[in-house]
Amino acid sequence: MKVGDDRVEGWDHTVDLEASVEVLADPQHLAMSCSLGRGSRFRAVLGWHATGSGLRGVVASVPIGPGGRTVAGGRLEGPRLGGSLRLTASVVLEHAEDAGPVAPATTGSVLIREHRSWMLEGIGSRFPVEMLDFQKAGIRHPAAAWVIRWDRREPEWDARAAVRLQVNSGHPLATLLADPESEEAALLHTVMRRDVLRDLVSTATELEGFSIELGAWPEGSLGQSLSLLLASVFPDLSIEEIRSLRRDDTAAFEAVLQGTTRFLDPAPRT
Repeated sequence: MKVGDDRVEGWDHTVDLEASVEVLADPQHLAMSCSLGRGSRFRAVLGWHATGSGLRGVVASVPIGPGGRTVAGGRLEGPRLGGSLRLTASVVLEHAEDAGPVAPATTGSVLIREHRSWMLEGIGSRFPVEMLDFQKAGIRHPAAAWVIRWDRREPEWDARAAVRLQVNSGHPLATLLADPESEEAALLHTVMRRDVLRDLVSTATELEGFSIELGAWPEGSLGQSLSLLLASVFPDLSIEEIRSLRRDDTAAFEAVLQGTTRFLDPAPRT
């Protein structure tokens, strides 16, 4: 996985991210700057918002102590992310002491706020993940661990509406998948990644007239997601060469998929 200035390449929904912010300030300096007494307290807060899932939350909220350096950080769960990830670092008032007439006095008042965003690009970065009981939902076969549901007819459609990964909550592996610290879960994630990647890549190569040229598809569309995926997995090949590789050299094609998804590699992917 590669982290750039404005995007995270090679990410997918099974990969958790670590995020942190360093705040260089001490309570006394903050209190003086805000016309507050020495006993005032402040917190460093790191929040997040993912446009792909529509979810938001707080990564960490820690008190700002003496010493001038405070780090607020934590883990973002991959299944809750997607699309553009926006991190917001804030310094907020926790307690005001001897507040002056124009000083902030309300708990939670934001004193400093900074934003930064990254596009999350990779397998599953543009479509939602659902947990549901296959038996109750009437999905054939109810013993399956997951299925990929998507409409291949219109690549111009919004990727989030066209593709959906459904994970069987009634399957014994569902609990295992939810444990990011488990080595067995890490191995299982690589199997899922390869399964999803094979389906997306194989179908894309079968679409008549499909293009991986930059700008060929509308922003946020299924076509754009598939073209970005193919370009990242096969960076030096045209769509015709990818089709030929899949047709004429299956072993090489599978080797690329295994290497891309780190198949059966339990090493951390943060």
